[in-house]
Amino acid sequence: MKINLIYDINKSVEYTGLFLGGKMINEYYSILENCEHELTEKKSRFIANLIHVETESEAKEKIIEISKKHFNSKHNVFAYRILVDGNIIDKYSDNGEPSGTAGKPILDMMKQKELCNVLIVVTRYFGGILLGTGGLVRAYTGSAKLCIDNSKVELLEKKTVLQINISYDELGLVKQFCKKNNFIVENIEYLENVVVSILVNKGENEIFKDEIEKILNRNVDISILQDKFVIK
Repeated sequence: MKINLIYDINKSVEYTGLFLGGKMINEYYSILENCEHELTEKKSRFIANLIHVETESEAKEKIIEISKKHFNSKHNVFAYRILVDGNIIDKYSDNGEPSGTAGKPILDMMKQKELCNVLIVVTRYFGGILLGTGGLVRAYTGSAKLCIDNSKVELLEKKTVLQINISYDELGLVKQFCKKNNFIVENIEYLENVVVSILVNKGENEIFKDEIEKILNRNVDISILQDKFVIK
């Protein structure tokens, strides 16, 4: 019996890292829930898994997990795109299929749909009938597209997390101001004073500071915590 496991991921992939040098990525599409769909083409079964991942190590773990689950399959093809430090890293593997017929077209489709932090693994159980180059491309991309079309795809945008320290008496004014101006109150800590974490659009730090100082009629110390992507 053929055991088709991908234990050494780095040796099994074809690398096509997309580093967007100097271009700031402020939004991208991703999925919130994983899904699985199956397509049959000339007796071959193509089982596609669409999985949300945040890191390369997480993607590799999922690839190995699926390969172990389908250890007696003919191929476990994959492609993923992950945002790392402002750059998109993408990788794919045809996993024994003719070059360019499996992982690469799946990755191209993911790029076209602007998907990121997403892994697609398509498992093939060979049905005994050769599909040819075109048939393979259609079957692998078709099964992957089934997953994408049946999943909830969301647009995520980059926000900056700001933190301010205010009095309890000022909290109502701050919450009202944020609601009116579409700033998101992410977290409130009730300590000696109130510590409020607020999401603002990239580049709006100074605008927020100026406006909140007008509302509170005093100088406000604002800490910039991090950037994060949230559903738009």
